[in-house]
Amino acid sequence: MIKDILAADGRHLGFSIVIFVVAVLLLVAGVVAYIATFGANLSGSPSRWGQFGDYIGGVLNPGFSLLALAALLYTIHLQSRELRNSTLEFKNSIRVLTEQSESLKLQNFERTFFEMVRLHHDIIRDMDLESKEGKRVQGRDCFRWLFGNFKEAYKEVAETERTPGHLIDQAYARFGERRRQEVDHYFRNFHAILKFVDESAAQTPERYVDILRAQMSSREINLLFYTALCSYNSELKQLLETHSMFENLDPDAVINKRREVGLFDRRAYGNEYGRIQEAVRRATRERGGCEEDLGSPDTDLN
Repeated sequence: MIKDILAADGRHLGFSIVIFVVAVLLLVAGVVAYIATFGANLSGSPSRWGQFGDYIGGVLNPGFSLLALAALLYTIHLQSRELRNSTLEFKNSIRVLTEQSESLKLQNFERTFFEMVRLHHDIIRDMDLESKEGKRVQGRDCFRWLFGNFKEAYKEVAETERTPGHLIDQAYARFGERRRQEVDHYFRNFHAILKFVDESAAQTPERYVDILRAQMSSREINLLFYTALCSYNSELKQLLETHSMFENLDPDAVINKRREVGLFDRRAYGNEYGRIQEAVRRATRERGGCEEDLGSPDTDLN
């Protein structure tokens, strides 16, 4: 920047010197031409000096006018260039400020995101379940027991209800009567994190969804699958589909693959949709097109 300023000052000085030199040369040329024509004798007559002045003015004024015009045009050129440079610098300043603003927004977003994830881990760590037999399980291991409880409720409801939507709603309601306190806080916070990422201005939201998904156990994903299929969780279901949350889904953990995998849009399975569909087709062939076995719960935790 300093070099540019010094170079510009040098060009301005050079142009001024050229104008001055040309003006002096015009003056000298006019005087020399007069002397060559009328001689170099100095006259004491005021009229002769008046004639000399008229001559010098008549000869030099057009040249000086051209020089003044050139100087004016050069000044306009300099002002125009300085205006362009100022505009360019202003645009660059705006770009830098915009980048700084975007960087600050990203920093604030990531700070909030990772704080929410940390809180999510705290919720999982504080989970503490106990069966009627007095068995205790804590932390992420709770989801194996919770999903087993859900499967048990599912089997009970399936004895009288076969419509997938109603079946899952009723099974989850029965499961919630026993374990709502343990799961509600977890899924509310999970929903909040996913919604925060979805509504953020992050250019690569899938990066943060991948981070969130990578920290979930298979049983968490299994229970999330059925939680989102409840009729009152349509917003959560849409977010899961938008962000391909079930790319890591184990299709064998779906109680009735043939009927329930299709309840989500294929976007929910991301790049693994083909693998999951193959599992559904395989299960259908093995069952001969009949309903799949409802499965058995992993454990009894009433």
